Amino acid sequence: MTRPPARRILGVTVLDALALVLGGALASVHVRGRFADEAGDGVGPVIALAFIGLSLTAAGPFLFWSRRLGRGPRPRHDSGLTLWAALGFPWCLGGAIEAIVPGGWAQGPVLVFGLVVASLFVVFQVWTTWVRVPGRQTGAPATEAVPWTDHLGTALAVAWPLQFSLVLVFSSQR
Repeated sequence: MTRPPARRILGVTVLDALALVLGGALASVHVRGRFADEAGDGVGPVIALAFIGLSLTAAGPFLFWSRRLGRGPRPRHDSGLTLWAALGFPWCLGGAIEAIVPGGWAQGPVLVFGLVVASLFVVFQVWTTWVRVPGRQTGAPATEAVPWTDHLGTALAVAWPLQFSLVLVFSSQR
C-alpha cells in the first residue's frame, strides 16, 4: 500500500522553517548590543524591519543547503535560491566572525567585500536572466510552477542595494 504524498503549506518544509530560524539567530548576532542605547528613541520599528530583512537574507545559505541535501526532487527553476544564498553568505561569514571575536575589526571589511562580490554576481545573473532573454511568445505554453524560494530569492536579488543599507546599520562602530 502506498502512502499519499505529504501535504506542505505553501511548499514550506520543516527544513525550510529551520533555515529561517537559523537566519534569525544569525541576524541576532549582528543586532546584539547595537541598539541598546537608542532603543528608547523610537527606533524600534526601524530595528524590527532591519532585523526581518537581515533574517530573511541570512537564511539563504541555510535554505540552499537544506534544499540541495534534502530529500525529494530538486526543482528545475530555483535560480532565485542561488541568488538568495549568494547574498546571505557574507552575512553568515560576518556573523561567524562577530560570534568568535565580538567587536573585532574584521567583520566590517569582510562583510562589505563579501557583499560587493555577491552583489556583482547577483546583478550579472539578473542581467543575463531578465534583460538578455527574450520574452515569452504569445500562445506559448505557460511555464511550470516555481517554488516560493525562487520568488523570494529573486525579490531579494532585485533589491540588492538594500543589503548595503543593512551593512550601514549593523556594521557601525559601537
